[in-house]
Amino acid sequence: MPKKGYKQTEAHRKNNSIALQGRIAHNKNLTLEEEYGVDKAKEIKVLISQRTKEAMNNLDVKKRCGWSKELTKETSEGVRNSSNARKGLIPHNKNLTLEEEYGVVKAKEIKQKISKKCKEAFENDPSLYEKCSIARKGKPSPMKDQQHTPEGRENIKKGMANRDPKDRERWVESLSGANNANYRGGISYLPYGFKFDSKLKKKIRERDGNICQLCFMTNEEHKKKFKDSLHSHHIDYDKQNCEKNNLITLCNVCNGKVNKDRKHWTNYFQILLSVIDEQDYLEELYAYY
Repeated sequence: MPKKGYKQTEAHRKNNSIALQGRIAHNKNLTLEEEYGVDKAKEIKVLISQRTKEAMNNLDVKKRCGWSKELTKETSEGVRNSSNARKGLIPHNKNLTLEEEYGVVKAKEIKQKISKKCKEAFENDPSLYEKCSIARKGKPSPMKDQQHTPEGRENIKKGMANRDPKDRERWVESLSGANNANYRGGISYLPYGFKFDSKLKKKIRERDGNICQLCFMTNEEHKKKFKDSLHSHHIDYDKQNCEKNNLITLCNVCNGKVNKDRKHWTNYFQILLSVIDEQDYLEELYAYY
């Protein structure tokens, strides 16, 4: 045994490392409990925790060993080395849900703890709402091209029903008026043009074959499902512009769908109508000759 206070030289360390290469440690894959017993393992863990806290009070030790408020991957040698060592390794819990990794009961406890911590964080710091909004800006939604499961929908309904009225009011305000991405200065409250009557709507439906021009739902199917005829949509979203080349037939669902990405849908329907007009012209031409 080396004397107390003795420090090995760099050459001595290298020689020890070479000598130990290829050997299997006697305690490999053993937990502290398996190696020392439950009571002794508990004492060792407490001792490790105490010494770690004492050591981490030293800024130099922090830089070599791990994270702190003042450190990043660029300034922490220990974190950088740990990150490089784990590159290319596949995490043991990759693609596993909490239920698959910990079991249903334990997963439920973990989710409740996460939910509680998040609520406390947002209550203590209201600016987090704005910070999260800025962080997500420009990024695609995690639910893009996906749908909630029936169980998920039921959970959302229950959550909304049990939601604090103040939270609900704040949520509604955040999506109302100028805060909404689809807000256009309140033009939805403007009245329709004088020409936009039942006769004009019928003519538009007949021109489009009494079919929704997006999902191809027929007028009969629409009446059975929604108790109403197919809608006539204003292509340029101007309610006063009731010309035939600015109206197209849509069902109730598609009429709501096209309120988003308005530039895209305006161009799409204008091109679609130009094709329909060309077909009508050719049919009339062939009938004449």
